[in-house]
Amino acid sequence: MKSWWRLGLALAFLIALAVGIPAAIAQQVPNPDTLIEATAGDTDTLDPIHAYDTASGEIIFQIYENLIRYKGPSLKEFEPELATSWTVSPDGMTYTFTIRSGVTFHEGGTLTPEDVEYSFERIMIHSHPDSPAWIILEDLLGVYDLQELADAGKSDAEICQMVQNAVTVEGDKVIFHLAAPSATFLARIAHGASWGAIEDKEWVIAQGGWPGTCDNWRDYYYMEKENLPLHTKANGTGPFKLERWTPEVETVLVANDTYWAGAIQKVRRVVRQIVNEYSTRKLMLEKGDADIIYVPRQYTHEVEGTPGVRTIKYLPALVNEAAFFNYAIPVEGNPNIGSGQLDGQGIPGDFFTDIHVRKGFNYCFDWDRFINEVYLGEAAQSHGPIPSSLPYFNPAQETYHFDPEQAAAELKQAWGGQLWEKGMKFTLLYNAGNETRRVAAEIIEGCIESLNPNFSIEVRGEPWPTYLDNFRGRRLPIFIIGWLADFPDPHNFVHPYMHSHGAFAYRQRLSVIANYDELIETAAKEVNEAKRQALYYELQKKAYEDAIDIFLDDSLGRNWQRCWVDGYSYNPMWPGLNYYILGKKADGRPQIELIQSVYPTVQMDEWCE
Repeated sequence: MKSWWRLGLALAFLIALAVGIPAAIAQQVPNPDTLIEATAGDTDTLDPIHAYDTASGEIIFQIYENLIRYKGPSLKEFEPELATSWTVSPDGMTYTFTIRSGVTFHEGGTLTPEDVEYSFERIMIHSHPDSPAWIILEDLLGVYDLQELADAGKSDAEICQMVQNAVTVEGDKVIFHLAAPSATFLARIAHGASWGAIEDKEWVIAQGGWPGTCDNWRDYYYMEKENLPLHTKANGTGPFKLERWTPEVETVLVANDTYWAGAIQKVRRVVRQIVNEYSTRKLMLEKGDADIIYVPRQYTHEVEGTPGVRTIKYLPALVNEAAFFNYAIPVEGNPNIGSGQLDGQGIPGDFFTDIHVRKGFNYCFDWDRFINEVYLGEAAQSHGPIPSSLPYFNPAQETYHFDPEQAAAELKQAWGGQLWEKGMKFTLLYNAGNETRRVAAEIIEGCIESLNPNFSIEVRGEPWPTYLDNFRGRRLPIFIIGWLADFPDPHNFVHPYMHSHGAFAYRQRLSVIANYDELIETAAKEVNEAKRQALYYELQKKAYEDAIDIFLDDSLGRNWQRCWVDGYSYNPMWPGLNYYILGKKADGRPQIELIQSVYPTVQMDEWCE
């Protein structure tokens, strides 16, 4: 037997040389049918109607499908997925989709137009402020929460009927009736958006989901994620099925052999491991125990040159980050703000309503250090909520700059001089494993504490789901978090950052200091480009003048992978990796030419020999 084993190695070696594959790598592709991704930050929920974070979105992206998807790396072109075609009425108010036949859900159900109708009606009924329901509600009903209709005098029966009238079925077609024309409707529902995922109506109801009727819809309105029937379950039509989710440990997916677009012939199993320690992830990549890992940008030089590793860099990212001030921090039972008073042992719940506090914190942030230390220069200071890659970004918008003296001058004026005299004390948290946010928090801590011995900030990391719960419970005095576009339009950035119903603005209670709702809604509906630009420029100006947040970075992305990873491609609207297109083989190659055809500045470095 040993002789045959040696002969096999010799043949493999010769074959590798013949086809130009480095022999050292040709013999070292472990678990060729299993892809292992090691990252930081676990899934928050598996229910598509509530998932509103990239960690959850990446898993849902593999399991569920939408009516349409982006065509390759493009942000402008769409192609059919669970719909085979679609039409738009001349007035832009009606979208009609023909639903694909012969599609089976993982649990055995058959896709029907009624499943599509139910999926969109279910998320509208959910209407939870922590969820992405507003994205659907805004276009279909012209509101951000069903309670707005109740406040306008509609009865529960009328509200439910409006939900059911917004999405209707005619034969093999599903028809969406919009409240107003929308230039972004297709982008809002394309694959990558968990809120557009199509569910099996009968199966969801059997799990305890909304029964699709109007008599008790309020029982399913604002339901907390832990009570949602699909919080830990999944049943989609996608190429991968959920095997198990072990919180803070791993998520395991297996191939769907009845996938309508063709059974998976590449990796048959995916393990997404939660490894918050970067040093552990790095060792896993070096040893080949992980195929793809998350590398904080400041550690790039530690990984560059690693044998058998490549990086795809300068990936355009429709994402930015900010440190958000909380304007109405709950005091009772909140350990993050000490005494809850302006007495040197804490801060009051309305601490950041004083503009001198906000300006002082802005002048205390060192962007040069942050961008160089965290991103190694592969980023720029944000000019406000709109990233530079989108239309109507204002490159001339004034920004804050690092100036400790000016920071001190502002803080001396805060709270009528009491802050400087009495001091402050609070905890600044970040999600553990996210080195970008750790550094940002420590920059704030270091500068603020250097100004006055009575200023004290404790920086501490906590697991992503815990951090997310504290964010949603508004218990964080400052929360550092990023926004990945739901759809590629400036409205999808000013809304979460500045609208009273926005994902961030709502949680920080921005409306306590300012209300930009009318300006945001006018900009979203404006069709004249010059007028729309003026409106978005005005919003960016107001964000600066009111110092609503510390806008951090406008960055580029990277992907780190072993050289045996094959088929990698990229779209800024994907919440993470697209496992379906990935494989593992000795001569693995990314689809770099395809990526560069849309994003020519993307580059690749590899150390594969």
